[in-house]
Amino acid sequence: MTSYEFEVAAKNAVIEVLKEQYDEEYDITQIHMVWFAHILGYKKAILIDLSDNLRLYEVTYNREINKMFVDVYDKQSNTVMTDIDTEVHT
Repeated sequence: MTSYEFEVAAKNAVIEVLKEQYDEEYDITQIHMVWFAHILGYKKAILIDLSDNLRLYEVTYNREINKMFVDVYDKQSNTVMTDIDTEVHT
């Protein structure tokens, strides 16, 4: 599977999960890949949609067993840090 084929397959997998588990309709142009890696037979990507749902999708493809895993994460919080501590605490 090429990197492009993985991107398409990952977006299609996210669309399928959204339809089955959330009863939401998306097309492939609404899902965006923000990070991708290919390491030791695995391809992994982080994807987002630009809706108000604030979800993040992690898609992993295992070449050895020819399976794709889709994890869905919901935004839990957004904390602004203004007092940034750069000291090492032991």
